[in-house]
Amino acid sequence: HPVYKAMNLLNYDAANLGNHEFNYGLDFLKTAIKGANFPYVSANTYHDDGDADPSNDKPYFTPYVILDRTVVDTNGKPQKLKVGIIGFLPPQITQWDKANLEGKIVTHDIVDSANKYVPEMKAKGADLIVAVPHSGLSVSTRTGMDENATYYLSEVKDIDAILFGHSHTVFPSKQYKDLKGVDVDKGTINGVAAVMPGFWGSHLGIIDLTLIRDRNGKWSVSDSLSTTRSIYKRDGRKKLPLVEADPAILEAVKEEHEATIAYMREG
Repeated sequence: HPVYKAMNLLNYDAANLGNHEFNYGLDFLKTAIKGANFPYVSANTYHDDGDADPSNDKPYFTPYVILDRTVVDTNGKPQKLKVGIIGFLPPQITQWDKANLEGKIVTHDIVDSANKYVPEMKAKGADLIVAVPHSGLSVSTRTGMDENATYYLSEVKDIDAILFGHSHTVFPSKQYKDLKGVDVDKGTINGVAAVMPGFWGSHLGIIDLTLIRDRNGKWSVSDSLSTTRSIYKRDGRKKLPLVEADPAILEAVKEEHEATIAYMREG
């Protein structure tokens, strides 16, 4: 899939599945993501084994990954970190894409899945855990199998940062300033650093974490700041770019882009 020609050039560490990836069926999805040079994670998606017992369901995708990374501390010394990345998608995919998924996939609650896997990730040595839910931000009472579960995901122990989406808005922003437990100046939800970078690539989401290590070698987040950067600004009905297009990416997808334009002009 041509999108991976561009994404591979951007050196992504990992990716999470959302709901629209299933719109064209599982065969198309599997074929498409084979082009990615980075892993996909989804912790609440399971094989449909035909029984009513969710406890023995087997993951359909890899639930999480733990990546070895090296950072430089304030003294200029390299420090090795194990960064866990876990993904979640809206449980409603089995309704929205029933024709594609019935009898093949079942979904579990996002928060329950986090409570299942996050302790496992810590036990396997993850120093930091980044949750990537394709799920919006709502303080509505949790009922289970919630579509927008990011708020309650922030209450799961040992999650250090959340990169979320789905509701096509920007966080932090004034839109969320009145929500209990939300700090839009720092970009935190219940004290956890979080960012939602708009939609369709409209923004870049950035989280800066200040890390400290105790005498036992355990890392923790002592401070954070979440921000977003727009790729364009509006002038009336016009959109003016704030960044230049990357020539390498333009060249990588040139053939597919031109073929798409030609197809759209047919008829």
